[in-house]
Amino acid sequence: MTFYDFYKKMCNVSPAFSKWSRWAMYSMFAMAIDEPTWRFMNYGFDTESSHGNTLELEEGEEGHRYSLQLYHHLISQVELGDKKILEIGCGRGGGASFMSKYHNSVHVTGLDFSAKAISFCRRNYKQERLSFLPGDAEKLPFTDSSFDIVVNVESSHCYNSMKKFLAQSKRVLRDGGYLLITDFRDHDYVDRFVDDIKESGLKMVSSHDITENVFSALRLNNMAKMEMIEKRVPSFMLGLFKEFAGVEGSTIHRKFSENKTKYLSFVLQKDFA
Repeated sequence: MTFYDFYKKMCNVSPAFSKWSRWAMYSMFAMAIDEPTWRFMNYGFDTESSHGNTLELEEGEEGHRYSLQLYHHLISQVELGDKKILEIGCGRGGGASFMSKYHNSVHVTGLDFSAKAISFCRRNYKQERLSFLPGDAEKLPFTDSSFDIVVNVESSHCYNSMKKFLAQSKRVLRDGGYLLITDFRDHDYVDRFVDDIKESGLKMVSSHDITENVFSALRLNNMAKMEMIEKRVPSFMLGLFKEFAGVEGSTIHRKFSENKTKYLSFVLQKDFA
């Protein structure tokens, strides 16, 4: 059994293991890899495939293109200007910074389960209208109707309860607000993923299967990602990190290539009262 298969099996058997392991991995990565230019951990998005559009980047950000394009694919479907935004599962903060920098939002809040990841974000981002705090996706530390838009990128597969996360997201959204989700699931869990979303009480505005875009980005970015991993990651973490990053030879890379894993994106809206 591979590490990835063991991890998924244990997460399904024990919700406590899922939450603990997610905290442990992100905290370990945040402590071991303090490289400030390493701001993304998502699999990326290649615009040459379907549902793509070109993203104009500022000088010096080309190295993050694929990861940024995944955010762009998701958030370009709604208007972010003059909105209060929450990103749940912000990781190393690159996506929250992008939304704050490239879009005229009122404020972007990045929330993550790992306090170590949040410490990394607070050290490396000093933008106005951008803040970070630790918190649980299934028990959000915000009052009702606090945000116009909630964003969740490649994070929900780690949660103990998708239903709780969706209920919490709906609770903190204002009437007419949007929940934007993109993530992957093994084929055995795709139907459950979609059913949970359909049963959330949020209106489905759009949905896309972006597996082709994501796997293409993994392939195109493989060499650059491997160079970064081998240069920055401690030797004792190399195997674990390669699996986590989805590089060639990893289980997730193989499952994408064999069409055993799907990557989906959704735009959901909270009805007006």
